[in-house]
Amino acid sequence: MLASRLALMAALLSLPIRALAAEMAVSPEQMCLHADLVVIAEGTSSETLWTEGPRGGIETRVWLAVHEAVRGTAPPAVEVVLPGGERGGVRHWVEDVPVLGLDRTYLLFLSRDGEAWRTVAGQQAAILVQRHPKEPWPSVEEALGSLGACLGR
Repeated sequence: MLASRLALMAALLSLPIRALAAEMAVSPEQMCLHADLVVIAEGTSSETLWTEGPRGGIETRVWLAVHEAVRGTAPPAVEVVLPGGERGGVRHWVEDVPVLGLDRTYLLFLSRDGEAWRTVAGQQAAILVQRHPKEPWPSVEEALGSLGACLGR
């Protein structure tokens, strides 16, 4: 029994963090450790389009103005590619994909996938943060405080 539990634990730990995200909560500190880029950024525009190739289908591209690079080197703006969206009356919904709103500010945990940036752990990797003190989500300082030891690396 113990051997099978250890084997299961080893198998789960070998999966990429993106594969585990839909199944369990991943802490901001763990997402930070697995991310190539961690930023505070605000959605500025988006486009939904049909794509071809192995990942063909509908995808949404969101451009975000970077306010602060928390980990990694960020350009002034990043383009995040998200599977799914709505185009030409066809809606394709993909489980555990964040919806990045325009004029909203996020703490984002991103990984490089070719030329595109993608979230490391689904919707958990897009934490909405306050732009104004009366908004109900965490402040930037609170969100950054959840990163723990990752900020020291």
